[in-house]
Amino acid sequence: MLVRNKYFTPEFGVNRMLTDDQRVYPKHATTVNRGYAKGVLNQDSILVKATAACAPLVYRGGAFSLEYDENVFVCIPEGNLIKRNVLTFTGDSTIAKQAYENKEFLTSTDEGFRPVNLNNGPDGSMFVTDMHRGMIGHHAYLSPYLKKKSSN
Repeated sequence: MLVRNKYFTPEFGVNRMLTDDQRVYPKHATTVNRGYAKGVLNQDSILVKATAACAPLVYRGGAFSLEYDENVFVCIPEGNLIKRNVLTFTGDSTIAKQAYENKEFLTSTDEGFRPVNLNNGPDGSMFVTDMHRGMIGHHAYLSPYLKKKSSN
């Protein structure tokens, strides 16, 4: 609706990423479908940037300390982690910044940990839905790169 308002032109636009920093910090080497693409994995097969992200949650639970209020948590299932971004509201725009340097809010060395959904719980907690699956996706849709990696 905002873009159809002829009397208002947003300064920063709409439908854009809130941060240019898409770096992730998993605890171990990961096997991802697009691992063959330049810049997805580093030389140690550790995920560099998210290839999938889901279930962003603005935390409004109240059980965590105040600095967590209005933070956005994002599931990164291929990296076995949950990212935390701190929001800054300025006029008509919102900017996100990673909460931590070189680490994440929650990471796991269990390659089966695949967080896919987050919810604010009634007691102020954050509920995490874990798909708990070793390989993401159906075998028929795996890239040749991942088929080779998963057969090793």
